Amino acid sequence: MDKEKINFLINFIYESDLIENIKNERKILKNQILEQKQDGHVGAMLFLDNLAEEKNRFLDKKLICEIQKLIVSEQHLKPGGEKLKNKDIGQYRKTKVFIVRESFILISGGDILKSREIIRKTPPARLVPKLMKTWLENVSNWHKKVGGFSQEENARKIADFHFDFENIHPFVDGNGRTGRAFVYYFLKYAGIEPFIFTEFDKGTTYYQCFKDKAKTEEYFYIRVFKRDSIRGRIETMSKEDFA
Repeated sequence: MDKEKINFLINFIYESDLIENIKNERKILKNQILEQKQDGHVGAMLFLDNLAEEKNRFLDKKLICEIQKLIVSEQHLKPGGEKLKNKDIGQYRKTKVFIVRESFILISGGDILKSREIIRKTPPARLVPKLMKTWLENVSNWHKKVGGFSQEENARKIADFHFDFENIHPFVDGNGRTGRAFVYYFLKYAGIEPFIFTEFDKGTTYYQCFKDKAKTEEYFYIRVFKRDSIRGRIETMSKEDFA
């Protein structure tokens, strides 16, 4: 694997975790990638990278759940990560979940007050299997016809897949990271250069784009076809970050 690809994967994983307030060390990620680690967030990305290149298997429920399992099973070993119950790893959720925004307020005496605001509700758990079945069918149909679409059409369809996945929110935890990992896979599968979702713009643009599908499509269009017009966390990193 060449240095450019290694650096991309390091920063993709680093930023995707950081969006969820989970912190990594880039040197550890680099070593894991070089060692071809088969579990954890690195293992999930390497597996999807290989799957996108070989194009020998369509997505199914088992694979979706396995990617979530790989990503969340070791998160408690990282700063900011929470240890999940076994019932919440590698299987669709059985409970209602809410999308929340955390905020921290400095109050008198130097104490920090943490608050959570519900910003989006998700479908009832009983509907998740049916919704994900439809999602997988749409993905499968796209897989079969991907070569017949333009890059702009494929980017728009991938944006729609991401929007639908995140709004279904099939798991108790790990939905954002799992969804972003599949965006990487979809873009590679379609022959489009992947981009990095950054913590830098999560509040101003990324989270906002889930309010409607058109916003998500615009977000993807800019990051795929207008890369030079935006600046984010990746562009401002020092050279030492990529060593």
